[in-house]
Amino acid sequence: MGLKELIKGVGKDVLVTAATVVSGVALGPLGAAAVGGFLSRVMGKVGVDVDPEDLSIEVANETGDEPAKVTKLTEPKTLQRLAEKLAEKTNQDKQEILAGLQYGFRELQGGMGVVMGELRGNTQLIAEVMKMAGETDAKTDQLITHAEKTERSMDEVIRRLDSMERGLDITFRKFIGDYSDPHMLSYDRLMMISRLQRQRTVVASSFGIRYEPSLYVPRHVEEGIFDRFIADAGMSDRNIFLVLGNVGLGKTWFMARMSNRAMELNQPTFFVPLGHGIKSLTSVFKVESIPALVDLIDPILDEAGEHAYIFLDGLDEMDPTQIRHIMGALSSARSDSVSFIISCRATDWASNRAIVRGANDIKYYIYDNPKAGELARSLRINTPVSVLMSEFTDKEMSIAMDRYGIPREVPEDLLPLLKRPYIMRLSAQWYYTVGSLPSPSSPEFLDLFAGGPEYTDSVFRRLGILTERDSLYATVEKIIQAKRESLPLNEIPIDPESSAFSTLVSSGMLIIKIDRIGTTISLSPEFLVPLFSLTVLRHQTDPTRIKDMLEEIKAWKPEAGHIVDRIVAEFILPKSPRPVERAPPRLDTQPRAPDKAGFTKGITQDFGRQTPAKPEDAPIGVATPPPITSGASLSPTFTAASEIKATNPMEVADILLGLLNDPDVHVRRAASIGLGLTAPRVKDEHARLELLLPLLDDPDSDVRAGAAWGLSLVASSLRDVHHGVELLQPLTEDLEWAVRRRASFGVGLFGARMDDESMGMSIIEKLLHHNDGQVRAGAAAGVGLGSMSKGNPSKIVDLLIPLLEDQYDDARGGAALGLGLIASALPPGSKAADPLFDTARKGFGRIRVGSVLGLSLASIKHGSGRGIVGAFSPLLNDSSFEVRGASCIGIGLAASSLFEPEEVDNAIEILIPKLNDDEESVRSAAALGLSYVASRLPRDKMTQLLETLLAQTDENIRACACVGYGMAATRFKKPTEKIDILSKLLGDREKAVRKGALLGIGLASTKVRDVLTKVNYLSGGIASEDPVIRKGAALALGISLSEVELDIGVILGESFWGTTPLTHEECMVAGAASSIMLRYGT
Repeated sequence: MGLKELIKGVGKDVLVTAATVVSGVALGPLGAAAVGGFLSRVMGKVGVDVDPEDLSIEVANETGDEPAKVTKLTEPKTLQRLAEKLAEKTNQDKQEILAGLQYGFRELQGGMGVVMGELRGNTQLIAEVMKMAGETDAKTDQLITHAEKTERSMDEVIRRLDSMERGLDITFRKFIGDYSDPHMLSYDRLMMISRLQRQRTVVASSFGIRYEPSLYVPRHVEEGIFDRFIADAGMSDRNIFLVLGNVGLGKTWFMARMSNRAMELNQPTFFVPLGHGIKSLTSVFKVESIPALVDLIDPILDEAGEHAYIFLDGLDEMDPTQIRHIMGALSSARSDSVSFIISCRATDWASNRAIVRGANDIKYYIYDNPKAGELARSLRINTPVSVLMSEFTDKEMSIAMDRYGIPREVPEDLLPLLKRPYIMRLSAQWYYTVGSLPSPSSPEFLDLFAGGPEYTDSVFRRLGILTERDSLYATVEKIIQAKRESLPLNEIPIDPESSAFSTLVSSGMLIIKIDRIGTTISLSPEFLVPLFSLTVLRHQTDPTRIKDMLEEIKAWKPEAGHIVDRIVAEFILPKSPRPVERAPPRLDTQPRAPDKAGFTKGITQDFGRQTPAKPEDAPIGVATPPPITSGASLSPTFTAASEIKATNPMEVADILLGLLNDPDVHVRRAASIGLGLTAPRVKDEHARLELLLPLLDDPDSDVRAGAAWGLSLVASSLRDVHHGVELLQPLTEDLEWAVRRRASFGVGLFGARMDDESMGMSIIEKLLHHNDGQVRAGAAAGVGLGSMSKGNPSKIVDLLIPLLEDQYDDARGGAALGLGLIASALPPGSKAADPLFDTARKGFGRIRVGSVLGLSLASIKHGSGRGIVGAFSPLLNDSSFEVRGASCIGIGLAASSLFEPEEVDNAIEILIPKLNDDEESVRSAAALGLSYVASRLPRDKMTQLLETLLAQTDENIRACACVGYGMAATRFKKPTEKIDILSKLLGDREKAVRKGALLGIGLASTKVRDVLTKVNYLSGGIASEDPVIRKGAALALGISLSEVELDIGVILGESFWGTTPLTHEECMVAGAASSIMLRYGT
């Protein structure tokens, strides 16, 4: 890309700054002026006016003669210092200056990232930039002479760009608490907060969107509909704009573009990638839900006569419980001044039970576009739809080709595929790397389609179907055998209720058609050749099978069959190197550069939401397939992991620290939990703390919540409860409610365990009377756990009983759990247990959940399981899905104390029907309850019950059965048998089952003494290309080093749920792994 294109794309100031920084010479007035000028201009756009000369002087003072120090200007202390100096010079408010600096530096960091790839190794281009900016020929000649030094400087700057972003994230978190204070919140502040929040989520790499305006292709029809929605804002009840579409059609970038449009109208606009959780928005205002946020900002908007827009991207990426909460929030958060824009995969909107139920509640509030709604009905969608994203039109495709730099001369059979935005981007990346474009009828296309030895991005990865490919290939083979264009739904080898089926339909690989005859499934016609080829190549070790399949294809589809025959021959007997193995084209023969700056950044980054890239050995489909029956062998999802080794807890911690840098946010969050479980096992006490303390500054609130929870474990291992209080007490005032609640749990725990009862009670009373409901909720559960070892906890009980009438639901629930824990350590009929019987039957919300579980735990200790099973059986039909789920687990706990086989069988028969409950969370809870019962049964009956669960079609039930095998293994000295069963389930088609198998192995491995063996069991999951599996492995790794206590651990898991980034069953397992450490420090 030449100088003119770069200036047009990112601007002269950013270009000069980047060139100066990487040149290796002193920044001097040239670079300082570029930085100052850029910041002044950008800050002015958000209403913060600072003279560029003042900014240039302060930049020069901070950087001195070291140009790379520009990347250190965003360190929190440096930004604070700059803000103070500029506020003094300009007589402006320091907070407003700091807000403007954050906005300006975020834009600078993003712009520098765009041009780094162009400047790298190109000293001539750097020299041109410097000459343009007025530098002398002598200095530019010096740059060319010291090209190697310049390249090293470039490497260092690229490494520091990430830390530049991290510094901004930390500053934002610390700054926003005071800036968003409800008593100081004005419309101007609300506008500034929205600018910073949207910029952070849409531009920053940590949220995985990285919207690049220069590569966006306008969708004029869809944008026109959104313009009408804005024009109608506040004039009707339809304040929800629904964007549907299948994978890879541009929903996320359309949302980013429309959020920019709303922002340009000077309207507060927020953007939330829901895969990261709603807390990325609510924590900014110290609220816990969308309705609470609307209540906060509504009066401000009304007074100003303005409107706000909240973009919620990727509803399908949330777990079912979160979906229920957010859909309920949208139904209740009614306002004339706030509108919501939601995106979701069309197949999930039509088939996900949690979404469908919630959609019925909000359908009267959805902005209706009759044309989109009519098209959506063919996809079984019966609610209004605002926009249904589709492929590019011919005109849009032409614009996209120009923007991505793709030549007009492309293979004829590739051209129709370029109408799919994700294929356009992949083709651009391929062209930029290889210098040509592959035909879908060529062997090279399989690398673009499924990933090759050097070219690892692919259609499969972009669509997020890497782990569903075995199910896809099995379906393709079934269609080939039938020689039919489509198959009835009941004949395909995939469970139609499974997430794999939903994902494959959403990806467009499978096409579903519903008519009067029934429901049929067919293959995407554009991908027939690559799908046929990959399906055949799975059998490369069986020449006879390959020959038979090729003959079947040619007999059915002769033209496609001959192409597939040629492609297969190329792979089995390669005649020449494939294009992906060629070196990229030289600079003097480089393909035509794209028209817009930022292309090299855009084509090498993650677009929207997708599976992160990891190296492949060959085209994915070439791997020999596992047998179709689940559990027969390890899935190719698990790549070779021989390099993942550890022989002691510190080396395990090193593995988890590596996972904290994972591209997927959920893996990072699980790694923080795994690290919390691992740290107490590290010998050196100082090292234990050093593993977790840095995470308290992490920009992700869920990572910090995990660290706060881990610090409770570490502090327990130190035996100095005072030190635990000192570590955690400051976090009880954190901006994020989940961090406050986890920290309060630890402080309450240590307060109850203090030898100095007077000091402990003082700490406890402050927590339980705190004005924050989350602090009270966390403290109540922690105090209950800590009081189990007290000879006379009556004073604690007297403090907890009034909390049962707290105005805050979570505080009531925490008090019930705390009382249940105490009751389990006291004789039957204690004061702690008495109030829980009434609240279990007549309470509302979390208090019923806590009461049911607390009394169930106490029944194990008191031998009163039969009475609890009978008392709670009617609750299995309660209208609240949370109560039904808690009752399933509670009955499972209580049944474990029964001795008579008939009574145990009765409890099992009571729970079995709940495996068919309408709510996924209840079905999973029933499976967990049955698994808990199974873990206490004699070997034969245990195996029979767990096999019954594994035979279910529901992937979540089967996943919980895997956890059940892990629970059962903790009863035996040698868990090898159970680990062998679970290892086979790592080859299951459903990722939920594979993750469950990893959690089960983690539990079973607690009985294995050798650390290396534990790690070997889990290394395949750590090396997996699927983030869901890596998440499970990260948690399982920490669990494997722990000592397990199941019954109390289940209660702890319930108290963790909702305050950690884990699912319900993951919380139960983590609770079981942490109970003994928290109680006894061992």
